[in-house]
Amino acid sequence: LEQTNDIVLQSVAEEKLTATTAIDNLTRVSQTSAVLQLVELQKRYQTMTEQLTKERDCTATVTEELHRSLAQLSKTQERTQSFKDELKSVKRQLRVKDELLSRDDERMVVIQQELMQSHR
Repeated sequence: LEQTNDIVLQSVAEEKLTATTAIDNLTRVSQTSAVLQLVELQKRYQTMTEQLTKERDCTATVTEELHRSLAQLSKTQERTQSFKDELKSVKRQLRVKDELLSRDDERMVVIQQELMQSHR
């Protein structure tokens, strides 16, 4: 009976050792898996950070180009307004000259009529 007890105790001890070894192996596998997941997360974080940096740079470039374009547009609008004002002025001058020419034409007609009458 004592010998059987020793065998049983030895079997229990072996099973305990096997279970402890299995738990240790699982813990190592679990830790390795966690480390691998952490490394993968760090890679993804780095990739996302790099992509975000590129997008920020691109946004800054686009913003600068937009500001330049807006400044050019503003200058173009100022020049366009200046041309419009100048065109109005030229049109006014042409109207005045046209009126003067019309008066001159009327005077010429009157002078021609007077000349024709004086020759008769």
